[in-house]
Amino acid sequence: MRTYFGVGAAHGAYVTVDATHRFAFPAKVRETLEGLDLSPGLAWGSASYHRAYFGVARNGFSDLHPAAALSIRITGSLNLAPTLAWSEMLDPRLHRSSSAFHGFIAGATLSARLCPVKSLLCSR
Repeated sequence: MRTYFGVGAAHGAYVTVDATHRFAFPAKVRETLEGLDLSPGLAWGSASYHRAYFGVARNGFSDLHPAAALSIRITGSLNLAPTLAWSEMLDPRLHRSSSAFHGFIAGATLSARLCPVKSLLCSR
């Protein structure tokens, strides 16, 4: 769970709850593809947050944002994870707002595991 507080124009809160489950691949495939991560997510916003961003002053659920990411091992310590997500406003009044976004979002994360000293934390 992550909570964001607006300190500028919004003066409100946005709370997102996300869960992730990794579907592991068989050992031979796992040498390259570590797994498929599916992440459903749900967000809630305060009335002042919604007023600042969408022009609708009401507390309630903001959006649903499920995502899928495929973790690809490039080297032993370098991974690339292309991600495809969907964002959908839940409240019909927010959905109709001109600034509301709903649709697909694509991205990628490049991560490196750095272990200058061999330890239990970095062993595989």
